[in-house]
Amino acid sequence: MNDTHDRDALRYTLDWVSNNSYPLSGSQILIGLLPITREFSDLPQREQALHDAARRLSTDAAVLV
Repeated sequence: MNDTHDRDALRYTLDWVSNNSYPLSGSQILIGLLPITREFSDLPQREQALHDAARRLSTDAAVLV
């Protein structure tokens, strides 16, 4: 991927997390969600995969506390 695609994927992922109000850290976003944004070009599939991963990450974080 080139720099523009990386930047766009990161911006999309950060905006998505903010718009959906998931309580995730920056490292959770970079490690857990950014690869999903890069992997799925189909928007409905991407949305579903992001929601599934964000729910899992936020639940895992709550268990650790």
